[in-house]
Amino acid sequence: GNLTDELVYLVAAPSTGKTAFVLNWLTCLAWRGHTASLRSLESAKPKIVQRIMAQVGRCNTWRLRTHTAHADDLAGADRAVIGIKDIEQKIRISDAPATMEQLSAWARIEKSKGAEILMIDNMKHIRPDRKYASPVEQFRDISQRLKWLRDDIRLPVVVIHHTNKDGDASWSSDIERDVDTLVIMSEDQGRCTPPSRDNGWCGNTIILFDVRKQREGAKGFVISARFRGDIQTFEDDAKQTTAGGDDDLSGEVPCPPTDN
Repeated sequence: GNLTDELVYLVAAPSTGKTAFVLNWLTCLAWRGHTASLRSLESAKPKIVQRIMAQVGRCNTWRLRTHTAHADDLAGADRAVIGIKDIEQKIRISDAPATMEQLSAWARIEKSKGAEILMIDNMKHIRPDRKYASPVEQFRDISQRLKWLRDDIRLPVVVIHHTNKDGDASWSSDIERDVDTLVIMSEDQGRCTPPSRDNGWCGNTIILFDVRKQREGAKGFVISARFRGDIQTFEDDAKQTTAGGDDDLSGEVPCPPTDN
């Protein structure tokens, strides 16, 4: 899209869909012919691939793993096999643990192999390569070095990070200083319905994307999207909101094509 060499933080509480959204983004880029590289420091590659299968085939991979799959899931798995073959050369995934030095080396290698964007999941699991006096000092240093990484490789770098107890980015003063784009993800509690037997264990999850900072564009607005946990996919939500009201905002939610 419009990203060139920005450092982007995607921040949310645990289990809000951060990784799923990044994988939607990665898969969407691959469908459009762009190469994206993911360094997964939290989840092993097989689990990442299962999520991509769920997105590409629009199937419930949990039911496939537990041998309770529906006919639609089996058909979706077939679609996923075909669809992933079409894009697998554009998706590069590494799940090896890493320090900042190792991430810097990985970034340079990925750029040399054609990567157009780098994604790191997540900041909390970047291993320290030196002793720090406190966690504050550690994350301040990592934040600064991620900015230097962006400066050195001149590619967009997307970093997944956690919120603190107040709903802001942990160590936010340092991150907000270094970051180019800061997006906070949270559930729209008023519109979410938890899965239950009555709704077929589907429920309804609406995620708000609050664009807190953007050096080269608009900020202070919120976009909403529906998260389909069963197929690990974000879908467009008819209700879009801004900080000032319920104005409609145009734009796409990264999502693989449904006809593949």
